[in-house]
Amino acid sequence: MKNKCLFVLLVLFTLSSCNKSNNVSSSSSDDITTSNTSSSSNLSSESSVSSESIISSESSESGSSSESSSSIDVPQTSHDRQLVWHDEFSGDSLDETKWSYEIGTGDWGWGNNEQQYYRKENVRVSDGTLKIDAKKESYQNSNYTSARIITKDKFEFHYGYVEARLKLPSISGIWPAFWMLGANISEVSWPTCGEIDIMEAINTENKVYSTIHWQSNEGQAFYPGTNESYFILNDRQEYHTYGMLWTNEKLEFYVDKTLSVSAKIMTNNNTDPIFTRDFYFLFNVAVGGNWPGFNIDPNFTTQTMEVDYLRVYQ
Repeated sequence: MKNKCLFVLLVLFTLSSCNKSNNVSSSSSDDITTSNTSSSSNLSSESSVSSESIISSESSESGSSSESSSSIDVPQTSHDRQLVWHDEFSGDSLDETKWSYEIGTGDWGWGNNEQQYYRKENVRVSDGTLKIDAKKESYQNSNYTSARIITKDKFEFHYGYVEARLKLPSISGIWPAFWMLGANISEVSWPTCGEIDIMEAINTENKVYSTIHWQSNEGQAFYPGTNESYFILNDRQEYHTYGMLWTNEKLEFYVDKTLSVSAKIMTNNNTDPIFTRDFYFLFNVAVGGNWPGFNIDPNFTTQTMEVDYLRVYQ
């Protein structure tokens, strides 16, 4: 997750219809486009996407449904795409051939002054879903624990359609995320490796955010401003699908198959082909930090992010 103290992306957002009055002033107007309402273009509409086909899975419909996908057959193909990797979380433990745990507090609270200690014990798999539990408990000089899992060195890719179905926690101080980092992070560090935030949410906001990070030509990290890259979602504690269409030209982010944010991956601020390289997945739930702040609800005990599935089509 990003260091929220970094400079705001010098890329102009073109917003759809309603509830947006602020624009970032830089780059051409079609570099980044956003929609802050759930009434924007739908993924099933040809006009909402590039000429590439999009997966249409019955089990990934928007979802106030509480049922997991464990009883639903996973689509193997969709239009011109093939299922190349997925996790339905159908067992009783995390599949460690696909995922690894990151443990501890990282550097400076994972770069964001986060308050939690990541532990393996805060991950559960049951009833067809992955659960990441953030807890108020003292452990290793931290007052909170949680978990962070990654596919680094186990599954890395570029281009395709990605979709996960999630339930998100909502309380002051919480920060759930579904995101990606460049597979070369160990060699070049962040933000040179690049970062793709498919979904982030903070506190009790009725917004979910999609942003990208990179190293600019000037040596500074830029990313879409958090006031421009969100999607209004009034019931984030229910199941919703969060998708991303990734081509060699742009990244398009979707909530329940509705276009939320579209970003060109090559701009006058980013001429290095960062987003044409392999990335890996991360799921985590942070507590506190520079972005959500440190006003953590005193009634906080346990907050859970639940993942029904994660699928990749190419």
